[in-house]
Amino acid sequence: MQDLLELLRIVGEQPRRRQPPDELAPPFLGREDPREDRQRALLLAEARKRPGIVTQCGTYGHSFPSMKYCVDRIAEGNDACMFVTLCFVLVDLRDGSFSYACGGHPFPRLLGGDAALPLAPVKGPLVGAMEGMFFEEGGGRLKEGEGIFLFTDGVTEAFDVDESLLSEGLMDRWLGEMRTLGSEALVREMRNRITRFAGGAEQSDDITLLCFRYTGGNKKV
Repeated sequence: MQDLLELLRIVGEQPRRRQPPDELAPPFLGREDPREDRQRALLLAEARKRPGIVTQCGTYGHSFPSMKYCVDRIAEGNDACMFVTLCFVLVDLRDGSFSYACGGHPFPRLLGGDAALPLAPVKGPLVGAMEGMFFEEGGGRLKEGEGIFLFTDGVTEAFDVDESLLSEGLMDRWLGEMRTLGSEALVREMRNRITRFAGGAEQSDDITLLCFRYTGGNKKV
């Protein structure tokens, strides 16, 4: 679990072009209202203070109960009704079967042999505003060599110097071109392409990328 959290931290790093107002704010830079930045950052910081949430979520074996547990814990004491987005993908390494649930988050992409396609849409509200919410669960099975790519909307909502959005269409086209790369190489190439696309334009939102590739039930992932 600690290795996974460290991986998430590393692949989520992206140079910032604006000095953050305080230590909590970097994931939410670029909002119009700095008070909203801070409220959202405080909500995330509070969630990060509870590492047991992530550990406990992994014990349920399916995405919906894991998501529900995490959401209910994050919502505790959130009197300001602030929210975050969240996506769970749980993969059984024995056979490649997986389940997923999303709360207001972009849907992950399946990296197959012929294309990179969004996972089938599932319903789920934004996370943190209230407890007891329902999240629809999807699922599938990875074949050997297939992968899953997760990203925050700071990727598709990146701007270039002409204020044009990168868009999901362009990201998916890039993923299609890169679908045969290993996980680390794919993440690095995607980051490089985003940087080239922006061309010096100010980063408007957090950019986090994660790629997982299934290498078979009897092999190291």
